Amino acid sequence: MILKISDAATLGMHALVYLAQHQVDDTPTATVQIARAYGVSDNHLSKVLQRLARHGLVRSVRGPKGGFVLTRLPEAIRLLDIYEAIDGALSSASHCMLGTHACGQQHCIFGNLLQSVEKNVYEHFAARTLKDIIEAQSQAQPRATSRDASHH
Repeated sequence: MILKISDAATLGMHALVYLAQHQVDDTPTATVQIARAYGVSDNHLSKVLQRLARHGLVRSVRGPKGGFVLTRLPEAIRLLDIYEAIDGALSSASHCMLGTHACGQQHCIFGNLLQSVEKNVYEHFAARTLKDIIEAQSQAQPRATSRDASHH
C-alpha cells in the first residue's frame, strides 16, 4: 500500500463512526464494545479515544456504565479533525522521501506526485463528516443485501 495512515488515526476514525452510529442520547459506549466490533485491543483503542478526548471530539465517562460519548453532532466532525487530533497536521509533501534532498526539489523523480496525493487526502478528509460516512454506508447496505438475496 502506497498511502500509509497510522493505525491510531484509522482506529480513531472507525471508533468515532461507530459512536456516531450507536450513540443514543448521551449514553456512553464502552471501549470494549467498540474494540470487539473491530477486533482490536481495547487498551490501544482506549489510548486513541483518550487522545481524541483531549482534543474535544469525545468525552470520557467513568464508572461501570462508562465509556465515550461524542461531544459534537456527527455532521460537525470531519475525518480531518480526527486525523489531526491523532497524527497532527498533514505534513507538507515538499520534503524529500529520502530525507536528503538527493535530487533537489526542482528535479524530484516523483515530480509533484507527493503534493498531489497529500492534497487529495486532505480534501477527502476535510470534505467528509461522520454523518457523510454513515449515510454512505446505509445507502450501500440495502443494495448489497438485495444483491446477496438474489444470489442465494
